[in-house]
Amino acid sequence: MTDCDYPRRYRITEKKDFDRVFSARSGSVRVRALVAIWAPNSLQHPRLGMAASRKNLRTAVRRNRLRRILRETFRLHRTRLPAIDIVIMVRREIGEVANDAWTPLSRDLFQRIIHRHQADGRKPDNHQCAGS
Repeated sequence: MTDCDYPRRYRITEKKDFDRVFSARSGSVRVRALVAIWAPNSLQHPRLGMAASRKNLRTAVRRNRLRRILRETFRLHRTRLPAIDIVIMVRREIGEVANDAWTPLSRDLFQRIIHRHQADGRKPDNHQCAGS
């Protein structure tokens, strides 16, 4: 298994973990229609959870495409993130954003999260996955 894959241990899958992030929220970043909130975890790696409702993205095709883009962007930036649980929420304005703008939008979101943690004194990891 490579260091840049996306196995299950990097996903937030249980309701209790989502609830913990929402209640213990230690930071947040907003980039247009994407909002990321996070909380520290007790693991040695970051994890990602997503909340993209049908109310904000009508078709399953668009919701799943956005999820794939967010997962891939997380995978590429994961080595530079601290041990936090990140939940990304999709706001209604995502309907006004063209599909081809989602990748740069998600890249900007993760770069802002990384920047916030580096500003807090965390040393960056120079390892990068292919494509980042």
